[in-house]
Amino acid sequence: MDLTPRPLPPPRHALDAVVHPDPYPWYRERVARAPLVFDAELGLWVAASAEAVRAVLAHPAARVRPPLEPVPAPLAGSAVGAMFGRWARMNDGSAHAAVKPMLQGALGALPAPRWQPAGEACRQALEGPAALDAFVLGWPVRAMAQLLGLAPAEAVAHEVQAVVAAISPRADAAQRERGDAAARTLQQHWQQAQATPMQTLLASAARSAGVDAAVLSANSLSLLVQTQDATAGLVANTLHRLAVDAGLGEAVRRGSVPLPYLLDEVLRFDAPIQNTRRWFAEEAQLLGHTLRAGDAVLVLLGAASHDAAVNPSPERFDPARAAPVSFAFGLGGHACPGATLARSLAASAVQGLLDAGLDPRRTGPARHWYPLPNARIARFSPAQEHASS
Repeated sequence: MDLTPRPLPPPRHALDAVVHPDPYPWYRERVARAPLVFDAELGLWVAASAEAVRAVLAHPAARVRPPLEPVPAPLAGSAVGAMFGRWARMNDGSAHAAVKPMLQGALGALPAPRWQPAGEACRQALEGPAALDAFVLGWPVRAMAQLLGLAPAEAVAHEVQAVVAAISPRADAAQRERGDAAARTLQQHWQQAQATPMQTLLASAARSAGVDAAVLSANSLSLLVQTQDATAGLVANTLHRLAVDAGLGEAVRRGSVPLPYLLDEVLRFDAPIQNTRRWFAEEAQLLGHTLRAGDAVLVLLGAASHDAAVNPSPERFDPARAAPVSFAFGLGGHACPGATLARSLAASAVQGLLDAGLDPRRTGPARHWYPLPNARIARFSPAQEHASS
């Protein structure tokens, strides 16, 4: 009997890559052979190379939402839809120009936080794969809730997960209804929030920018939503890498591999946010192709970070890599304003788990990835176990 492991079939298409066990050889081939192409199956242009990704994200005609559908149709008229419509990251023009600097200024002025993930919470996370998954998804949102003065943090985390599920293109009617209720509950938490340094910074920045209370509330709460996927994915994918590389965890404990370097290489190699989309408001010329008004582009952030033009030997995972180029937090006008904060949150979680006795070799590599359209978050428990937890 031939016991030689069979090679994995490649992803069927770019959206399938997000949950594929190893999409990166396929990504690298796309970078080399199809840096910008129209995918007839998806009905989208797909940008893979660093050059194409930069060109799309920097183009003045590229929009973060379809011009005729600023809020997804299934969310229109709901509380979660109203929240979505006020988010800076889902707007262009004046709505984005006023709010984005507000968020950047508040986050940039925030004193370096001393995260203290409870030792007991970390120890409980080691009780099994489902407990580890629950910690990974919950800790970043709970920490952000504390920054924003929202309580109880555990309840806030559950509401955020409901909102994240509701805004997914794959959400069903029940998930959208649950997300709508969650959005209303989060607004109540915001109205009852305690004063914190971050609250003060956000309020001051909002006054200076002329941002009203509803927009301030929505965008402050959006930080929770963005934290959910991006930071949880960075933590989970780092734990997966520690399990894949048997000596890496011990090297981090010894200090021979600084944790920030490890996180930067995970962001480069196994990005928590794999793709984003742009819609063109007018005709544009990109890399020799004509994109017409209304065309949509799937921007493969995870592929661009595997472009040898910006990261030599991209197939090699190397925490000592000099200045790795990552597109995980986007770039240009819509680059994530919380990139530094996300790294801090992720570092605290990984370090807390290692200090609590996590042995990635015993935990093992991820078994699955959450079925999300753009976020790659490793999951260590079987799908049915997670569903019942």
